Amino acid sequence: WSNSGTFTAQSGTVTLNATATGKTITAGGSSFYSLTFNGVGGGWTLQDATTVSNVLTITNGTLNGGSVTLTLSGTTGTPFSNSGTFTASTGTVTYTGNNAAGDTTITNVIYNNLTVNNGSETFVLAAALDVNDTVTITAGALDVSVTNYGITAKSWTDTSTGTFTEGSGTVTFDITGGTINSNETFENVTINHAGTTTLGAALDLDDTLTITGGALDVSASNYGITLKSWTDTGAGTFTEQSGTVTFDITGGTINSNET
Repeated sequence: WSNSGTFTAQSGTVTLNATATGKTITAGGSSFYSLTFNGVGGGWTLQDATTVSNVLTITNGTLNGGSVTLTLSGTTGTPFSNSGTFTASTGTVTYTGNNAAGDTTITNVIYNNLTVNNGSETFVLAAALDVNDTVTITAGALDVSVTNYGITAKSWTDTSTGTFTEGSGTVTFDITGGTINSNETFENVTINHAGTTTLGAALDLDDTLTITGGALDVSASNYGITLKSWTDTGAGTFTEQSGTVTFDITGGTINSNET
């Protein structure tokens, strides 16, 4: 698909059914309504920013997100259906739809960057969420309170109007070089990699911070940490700078080999 003019999708479905790899999608600034990939052995790569305003479906074949932003603005509650393969590459998937009948479900694939951005919507997980780079909550709520699914990521940003409803789940930072920049409260946070995760804001937990591997650095800004319990008895390290750790919830445990 290559568009250098104008494509008006109306309420139609575009189905791509190639059975060979090396195919490309150039949206050219026009949105799709429903976009379906259904070719056994087929492979498509996004070439520019792409918006699907109803449902993106991968029935067969592989869709590669390339290095662009894929925006899913469908209002059905399930704007992304995948029974094929989605390869995130270095791109960003942004969910922006508002399901008037309920929540919007984030499909179970591995993302590179994942953004949720609709101030009127609650976004829920279909399964544990794996993000190779950054989770960004720009507006709306990311809610794991019912399922308590875990989230793994490199970095986290929710300094805008978005909210995170953490339930009793754990967010694990498992890739080195990330930043935690949040104005929301986590339940449990685990650091587990071979490098450093750095705070970009004060860190607030309702339960336990666990440093299994790698280092947590409060940065030169000396951001504070508030929580119930602390565990870093393994290979992990804490770079405290001149920050303060405050235990503000009763019944916790401090189990640390760090200073």
